[in-house]
Amino acid sequence: MTKHYLLIEGINIDANVFDTNQLSVIRGSSFLLRDAILNLANKFSTQLTPLSLGGSSGFFETTDSNIHSLVTTIQSELETPPCSTVPFIIEHCQAKDPKSAKETLLAQLRIRQLRAATIVPDTPATSNSGASHWHGVRPQGSQDAQVRYAPPDGTEEITLISSSEKQRWDHGRNRERVKGQSYHLDELTQLHETEDCAALKNGSYKELEERLKKYGFCRELGHIADSRQTPENTLEQPIYPKLDGKVAIFYADGNDFGKRQRERLKSDNPAQAQQEFDRGLRCCRSKLLTTLLQDMLDNDALFPDMKTRSLHNVKPGEISSWQKALRLETLLWGGDELMFVMPAWIGFAFVQRFFELTNSWLDINEPLTHSAGLVFCSAKTPIRITRDLARMIADDIKQRTEKNGGKRNAWDYMVLESIDYPTDLDYQRFLHKRYGEQITPYRPICIPGEKSNWTSIYPCITRLIRKVLPTRQLYRLAHTITHNTPETLWGDNVEAPSPWPPPEPDTGTNPPLQIQLEQRLLSVIEDTTRLDDGLDQLAKLFGLKIDRLPQRAWLWLHLVELRDYIAPQRNEPAS
Repeated sequence: MTKHYLLIEGINIDANVFDTNQLSVIRGSSFLLRDAILNLANKFSTQLTPLSLGGSSGFFETTDSNIHSLVTTIQSELETPPCSTVPFIIEHCQAKDPKSAKETLLAQLRIRQLRAATIVPDTPATSNSGASHWHGVRPQGSQDAQVRYAPPDGTEEITLISSSEKQRWDHGRNRERVKGQSYHLDELTQLHETEDCAALKNGSYKELEERLKKYGFCRELGHIADSRQTPENTLEQPIYPKLDGKVAIFYADGNDFGKRQRERLKSDNPAQAQQEFDRGLRCCRSKLLTTLLQDMLDNDALFPDMKTRSLHNVKPGEISSWQKALRLETLLWGGDELMFVMPAWIGFAFVQRFFELTNSWLDINEPLTHSAGLVFCSAKTPIRITRDLARMIADDIKQRTEKNGGKRNAWDYMVLESIDYPTDLDYQRFLHKRYGEQITPYRPICIPGEKSNWTSIYPCITRLIRKVLPTRQLYRLAHTITHNTPETLWGDNVEAPSPWPPPEPDTGTNPPLQIQLEQRLLSVIEDTTRLDDGLDQLAKLFGLKIDRLPQRAWLWLHLVELRDYIAPQRNEPAS
């Protein structure tokens, strides 16, 4: 018997979510996509049976015989502000099973998407309206499309923006005024209501819910990265001098989650199998978000200085004030993709914790894995650019791991030391420019995402980086590695084992250049008691074999690039 199926999906997300660097607009846009799907599932619960619900899409089965009327009603809901500021496409068909339906609906949707406008058009207030002060392309809206900031010690600033930006800004701003971190709270509540997550409905979750209500979001990327701000006051000096004003952008994409869903559709009861996969994945995400938020509230050893304060966004005419805030933004959530923004000093620890928590995810005893990209940069770098760079890294990892042993938990990083950024979205080309044509081919294809027990090994690694390894010698090693040929660095036999620490050369021998510099490094270290253990732990984190010269070379390069992020230097504020 044939049934009716619907696919509702947000399209052209980059152009309609990341069209500004204003956090509240991005947050509002991202969660409008999510809220629209969830609201439709709730409002039409008697007519639609959800088979899967993503961050911006929903796949439904319906028994409504008047499918055209139902689609028209749903379309009307999506064209009502604020949902009308982000584009959706609705496709429907009749099919004998969900698998056939999804294949048909995806084909229909892609054709419609090619014919659709890239961005939702804005209506200008007047014929001579200027461009939005934020977007620079969309026309300014009416008098209502004004944003006013009134800092406690400054004059009120008026920013003229487009009507769609104002609606998205309101959606990303107003709800947080009522319930603190309302989006995280809403997501946790929604996910914890599933049967699979019943075990999480306990006192600790309710306690977390009450505590989160006391914290809002940071108004700007700069507030996330400003380490002078504490929940109580503003310090004269930043807590992290070398990382002040910098953020970490973490993007993760599930490996073949769509393929897993399609495999489920081949079962005897495809609708039930699809729902089970969807509930299981959403429950995993719920546990992940719950644990991360608890860590950020309670675990200063893992995620230090995550509590801050930010100027409270208010209505025109009201006096702006400070509010408590968490230095975390969730800009993509649901489906296959996740994107978080956080202060640079926890970026490396966040990656370790993310893979610790997701390493055990399973789908019918098969692992669910992620490819991820981490970008460290100035808070002034446009978020759209950094998101593209992080996704570029994840996509590159997917392609390279698929050709080398299969997709798996893996990640890589990029460090931008200024607001300049690569204009060519090709990660391998970036690596060749960054490190040189000669050494890059010896770089492992990715950094493995494995359980690292970061909390337990962190003290040893911090001591190694801050107290043991001499910075000048590390930089000399890195410069030599990137400016010499493999033959000069490692000798004739690149694959030959090279023990660590390197032995003293026999009289009259001339060891490879890298070994000479490593011996020089060892000669100026006063305390070597924990050197070997710390280096071995770091090598494992990066998936490197310390007894191979090319891989040891990359350990030194990683250390030079990431030393301030792996072991942030904290400046204790005066009491």
